[in-house]
Parts: sequence; structure tokens; C-alpha cells
Amino acid sequence: AFSRFYETWSDYLPGYLYILWFLGKLKNILPIPAEILYKLPAIFSDLATGFLIYKIVSALKGQRWGLIASSFYVFNPAVFANSALWGQADSFAAMPVVISVYFLTRGIETKSSVIASVAKQSSLVTCHHANTLKCHITTECSSMLL
Repeated sequence: AFSRFYETWSDYLPGYLYILWFLGKLKNILPIPAEILYKLPAIFSDLATGFLIYKIVSALKGQRWGLIASSFYVFNPAVFANSALWGQADSFAAMPVVISVYFLTRGIETKSSVIASVAKQSSLVTCHHANTLKCHITTECSSMLL
């Protein structure tokens, strides 16, 4: 199992190992090449993050700005290269933070806090980044809602 996995160096996040395990099981069932299959979580995370950016910015600034902001993320060459070309899990780790911001901008602070805490506890984000982001978003949203 995973108990001895981190005895040597690895850059995979603990929660992502379960995703890789599940994809390993799917590889034997689905006729999808492994080079594509193992990139799908990151690609879907990028698309979901782009959609959430659209929803967040649309609520604050209108649909046009939501589409522009979402497009800047989804069509960013660095984002595309990181997940679709290299198959890195960075977008999978960043998505819970964006989900947390989504709930925060909707005034659902409890869900936002829970998701940010789960992301932190599963080592998806550092405490400093989560706290800085939450303070900044809370200040920005409060000033926009007033």
C-alpha cells in the first residue's frame, strides 16, 4: 500500500496517489492509452477551474469579464503545458482553493472554510497560501458587497 511510499523522494501529493491507483485499475478496463489516461485528472481539473473562474468573475463583474478571465486561465500556455502535455497534478491540487473561493464569493463561508481546511490537511496547499488567499478574497468580496 502507500505506507512506505514516502520513504523515498516523491513529488506526488498524498491524496493524488489514490487517483493514480484508481486510474491504474481503469487502465485495465478502458481502451485509453496510459499517456492520455494519467493526464485526464489534471485536464479535467483545468476545465473545472476555468468554469469556476467564470462563475466567480461573472458574479462579481458580469459574464463578459467572466469569460475573459476564464479564457486567460484555460488558454494559458503554461496551464496547458503543465497538465495536457506534461500531466502534472498541480491543477488538481489548486482546484480546491478555487472551489473555496467560489463558496466564499457566494457568502457560504462554512463550506469555503471546510474545503480550504480539507485542502490544507491533505497537503494540497500550504497554510500560508490558504490564509493569505482567504484574507485577500474576504476583504475584496466584503468591499464589493457593501
